[in-house]
Amino acid sequence: MTTHEKLSQHKDEALRKALDNLARYKFNNFGYWAAIWVHLNQINGKEPNPFRPLVDLARNMQQAAQEITNPDNSEKPLSKTGVETPSDYLGHGKAPNNARKPSKNAT
Repeated sequence: MTTHEKLSQHKDEALRKALDNLARYKFNNFGYWAAIWVHLNQINGKEPNPFRPLVDLARNMQQAAQEITNPDNSEKPLSKTGVETPSDYLGHGKAPNNARKPSKNAT
C-alpha cells in the first residue's frame, strides 16, 4: 500500500468519525476529526472540503438569526468574527448605562 493510499484511508476514517460525532452532538470531537481531515487533505491532494455544506448552512443560519434579532440593522452589529457571544445575550453583570442603581438606603 502506497503512502498516498494510506493517507486517503486516514482521510476517509477522519471524515467518518467527524460525521459520526456530529450526529451524536459531540461537537468538540467533530471539530477534532474535521481538523484531522483538513490537515491530511493539505498533505495528500486538494479534495473539496466535505464540510463546506455545513459551513454554508451555519452562515445562512447566522444571517437569518441576525435578521430576526436585528431586522432594521440599527442595533449593535455582530462582533468582528460575525458571531455573537454569550455575553451579548446575558449581559454578564454589565448594566446598561441608563440602569437605575439601588439606593444606599434601600433594604
